[in-house]
Amino acid sequence: MKLSYISVVAGLFMTLLPVCCFSQTTAYHESAFMEQGVNDVRYRDIKGYYNHREYSAWVGDCYIPGVAGVASFFLPGLGQCYCDEWGRGLGIFGANVAFALLGGAETSLMFYEAVKGSDNYRKYGTPDADSNLIMGASAAALLVTVAGAATLNIWNIFDAVRVAKVKNMYYQDVRRHPVIVLAPAVGTDYGMNPTLGLGLKLTF
Repeated sequence: MKLSYISVVAGLFMTLLPVCCFSQTTAYHESAFMEQGVNDVRYRDIKGYYNHREYSAWVGDCYIPGVAGVASFFLPGLGQCYCDEWGRGLGIFGANVAFALLGGAETSLMFYEAVKGSDNYRKYGTPDADSNLIMGASAAALLVTVAGAATLNIWNIFDAVRVAKVKNMYYQDVRRHPVIVLAPAVGTDYGMNPTLGLGLKLTF
């Protein structure tokens, strides 16, 4: 009897190694989702495989597209950060800071030339052609900067929603991926002798 139980234990030990390898291979996507977490998948790596227009919400989705869009409306890039796309979000925020600095410089130059032209007109009674030219160019550049910033921020809102939907679609695929696990099964035969075998478990 002791020999039988020793053989069962030895058989279990010898079985566990191939079982573990088999389980890791067949359940790769599931383990990646459960153990590695949502931060490991980047939007740029999966965006080509999903059409965000086909997205339908599931209970337990990682991200709420509406929250991502509203967050990016109030603070550009925040919605992307909410979706764990920190590089993308900080890049958008940095671009907005650059637009703000550029617009501030253009505005300052425009007002400086306007004041300079007014002083010249008061002193000499004629407009300063150079000041008027620089002021006009600064005003035109400011309009381009404002239009660029507005375009970026409108795109930023839709991008945040799209990122949330695409990443949710990826994790929905992971959650419904069937997992096959081959596991050892221990029991007894009709003579109450210990037996050792393998069981197949399929999870959807």
